[in-house]
Amino acid sequence: MKVPSIKIDWTDTAPAPHEYKWHRWAESHTSHAMDNNLGWPPGTVSILNQAFSLGLTRTHGWDLSHISPKHIKPYQAAATIFRRGVPWRQGQEYSVTSGRSGQYHIDFIPTIKNIFDGYPTQNHFLVLDKSLKRRLPQAALKYPSIDLKLDENQKSLQAISSLQQEWKKTGSLNHWLIAGGGLLSDLAAMTAALNHCTFTLIPTTLLAMADACVGGKTGINFAPHGKNQLGIFSFPQRVIVCQEWLHSLPKQELKAGLSECLKHAFLSGDRQLCQGLTQAGEKNDLNAITKLLPEVIQFKADIIAMDPTERGIRSILNFGHTLAHALESISHKHSVAPLLHGQAVALGMIFASILSENLASLSHDDSSLIKSCVILSGCLDQVHLSTSLGMDIKDSRLIHMIIDLIKQDKKMIASTKTSQWVLLTQLGKIYEPQHQTFTTDVSDTLIIESWNRLLQVKNIIF
Repeated sequence: MKVPSIKIDWTDTAPAPHEYKWHRWAESHTSHAMDNNLGWPPGTVSILNQAFSLGLTRTHGWDLSHISPKHIKPYQAAATIFRRGVPWRQGQEYSVTSGRSGQYHIDFIPTIKNIFDGYPTQNHFLVLDKSLKRRLPQAALKYPSIDLKLDENQKSLQAISSLQQEWKKTGSLNHWLIAGGGLLSDLAAMTAALNHCTFTLIPTTLLAMADACVGGKTGINFAPHGKNQLGIFSFPQRVIVCQEWLHSLPKQELKAGLSECLKHAFLSGDRQLCQGLTQAGEKNDLNAITKLLPEVIQFKADIIAMDPTERGIRSILNFGHTLAHALESISHKHSVAPLLHGQAVALGMIFASILSENLASLSHDDSSLIKSCVILSGCLDQVHLSTSLGMDIKDSRLIHMIIDLIKQDKKMIASTKTSQWVLLTQLGKIYEPQHQTFTTDVSDTLIIESWNRLLQVKNIIF
């Protein structure tokens, strides 16, 4: 049976200048070799490093009134990609305008052989995960293309530079076809956007289908400042979901993707969807997962339509991600068998349910449901946390490393040094304390207490 397309209509309404806390920059930067490699104004990378060192966040605007006109370009370029973009102003000029809008479709097709229908080979640049090449239809091999094998440590400015150089060799074709998982999609879409190219996303993992390719977030890591700290909001022309890709997906990756599906179910409050996804994971029933996938995607699509650039309700999609990003950073630095993103999110959601019990009056029954769905569905199968983190889970230094990384997270707000979390009062209902919307301040003390409770959860191998 043909699955109907999902249409996303989005309109971005930018905050007014008075809603930002403005940081006044003093002119001071040095050029970096990567500036030249990327074709950026000299000093851009240096300014990005300064911005992180200063502790600036997405709620800080950049006041460039003290920067001379001849030196302003690197500041403007850096602001465009710092934490997926912040506004700048100089005198009466303000970089952000309201009213950007667009539309795209998420189309479901049954077989891989039809994916490239309607895309002439002479007009498109194909970027694909190297592992997919043998599964592509013969027609796809005629595109000017590059195949990449990436890991989290390679999701960097250097990778963007290399990809950009390969694209230029093709004659700088202006529409990209991007086929792969979330990591490749994040990086390739950002590269396309920086070069003013349109793109079509072809997600090939469950995680990418359910989450990474829906919503216009692109990004890369920026060592030593953390995961996905540089990026840009850029929406695809189209997303093509072909569930046939999932039949060859390693079981561990499939289960990791299931965690993002469960996240949408928890946030929607749809207990039937929670149960269906959990049973499908428990039975390794791929047909059941694929039948539920459009419903999972539709939930996120509805959120994106309301808030395309994460100025409000879209932030709820970070449920479980505050801890997850910190765990991933530690894991990729210290372990030879690091956590998959979905595995980190699974742990993050259990942790957020514990925080929610402590702070947001989440019932014990709902907290237990979140834990049981994550564990029974198999999202944490084959995870030994001490091995995946590269250090003993009971090492007293670990939680302090986690807290330090959380403080660097994009979701920390400018007015406070406490960390920001998405918490639930019940399934489908976000905790919103007075004077805050969608996120909640959490103290270091409560994080430590909740971490110790996480270590007592049964059926997780620490």
